[in-house]
Amino acid sequence: MNSVEKLLDHLPKADVEDLYAEAMALRTGNGGLANFALAHSLFCIAALMGKYSARYQLGLMNLRGEGRPKDKLRALMWFKLAQGRGEPRAAGNLKMVAADLNRADIRQAYQMAAKFPEAEEAFRRSRRDDDIEAKVLLGEMLMQGRGVDRDPQLATAWLMRLLPYRHAAAQWQLGLSYLNGEGAEKNPEEGRRLLKQAADQGHAGAQYDLADLIFKQKGWAERPQAYVLLEAAAAQGHALSQYRLAMLHKEGEAPLSESVTPTVVSRVAPSATSTATPAISPRPTKRGTAPHSIRALAYLTQAAQQSHTEAQFELGQMYAQGLGTQQDFEQAAHWYLEAAQAGHAKAQFNLGFLYAHGQGVEQDYVKAFEWYRISDACGYQLAKEHAELIAKKLALDVKEIAQWRADSFMFRLNSEDR
Repeated sequence: MNSVEKLLDHLPKADVEDLYAEAMALRTGNGGLANFALAHSLFCIAALMGKYSARYQLGLMNLRGEGRPKDKLRALMWFKLAQGRGEPRAAGNLKMVAADLNRADIRQAYQMAAKFPEAEEAFRRSRRDDDIEAKVLLGEMLMQGRGVDRDPQLATAWLMRLLPYRHAAAQWQLGLSYLNGEGAEKNPEEGRRLLKQAADQGHAGAQYDLADLIFKQKGWAERPQAYVLLEAAAAQGHALSQYRLAMLHKEGEAPLSESVTPTVVSRVAPSATSTATPAISPRPTKRGTAPHSIRALAYLTQAAQQSHTEAQFELGQMYAQGLGTQQDFEQAAHWYLEAAQAGHAKAQFNLGFLYAHGQGVEQDYVKAFEWYRISDACGYQLAKEHAELIAKKLALDVKEIAQWRADSFMFRLNSEDR
C-alpha cells in the first residue's frame, strides 16, 4: 500500500492539524528526505478541510516549483485563498506575485480561486459514505485541476475506491488514467476495459474516448463499433462527438446509418452580427445534395450551437461552399463571426474577406482591415498581406481607429484565454 492510499485510509478520522504537521515535515525533509508529491497531497486535503496555512504552503510550492513546474498563477490562486483566518503572510505574497503578472493573468488566477468552494463543498459532502456523486466530482476536480491543483496520483487513488459502485464517470476517469499512465502505471488493457464499462452505461465522454481509441488502432474491423459509439454520444449532445462525426461524413468516411438522423431546428436566418441560431436550408442545390454532406451539415450545426469553435468555422465553410445546403454567404458570415470571436484565425480571415468583397455582409473596408489585422495577430499567414492591400483604400485616421479596435479585440481575447 502506497502513502497516498494510507492517507485515504485514515482520512475519515484525520485531524487537520496532524495532516498539516506531517505535510510540513515531508516538505522540509525533517527526519529524512523531502517528499514534495506526498506533501502536496496532504496540504491539498488540509486546505479542503479549511486549513488556511495549508493553502499558503500550496502557494509557496507552486511559486518555487516544488514537486511540480513553477506556476505563478496557481501560486496567486492559493495566496488569494489563504488570506485571513490567522495567515498574515498570504497578503504580502499575494502582492509580490501579482506585481509580476499582468491584469489578464491576475484575473485568471482569481477565476481559478473562485472554483475552490465547489471542491471544498464536494470534499465536505464526500466524507459521508453515501454521497457517491460528491466523491466522483472531487476525483474529477483533482484529475483536471479545477478549483484545486491537478494531482493525478491522489485523484486516481480516490477514484479507485469508487470502482465497487460501478459509477460511469469514475470508470471513465480511471480508464483515461490507465491509458495515459497518469496517476497509475500505464495499462492500456485495463484502461480500455474501464472505458468500455463506462461507455456501456451510456457515458458520452467514455463513448467518445473509446471510439477515439478504436480509430487510433490499426485495422478496420472495429471501426463500425466506433461509429456507433460516436452516434450514441452525439445523440446525448456531446459536442466533440458531433464534430467528429461531421468531419468523418464530410470526408465520406462514416457510414450513413439510417437509424440515426441528426435533428436540426430550423429558425429565422440572422444577419452576420446576430446572435440568433441560423436555419439550415431545406433544399440544397445540386452541389449540396450529397448525403454525406447533408449529414455533416446537421452534425456541425448541433456542435456549433454548443459553441464548438471548429464546428462553427466548418459550418461557415459549408455554407460558403454550398455543401449540404444552398450556398449562403449570410449564414457563412454568421458562423465565421461566431468562430472569429472565439479566436479562430482562419475564420477571422474569411470574415475579413467577406467584408472586403461584400459577400453575405455589406461591403466595409474598415471592418475587413480590422478582421485581417486580428487574424494576423492570431497567426494566420495570409492575413498580413491582405491587411496591407486593404489599408491602401483607407484614410490614415480611419485606419488608426480600425487598428485600435483590432488591438482592443486582442486584449479582450487574451484576457479571456488566460
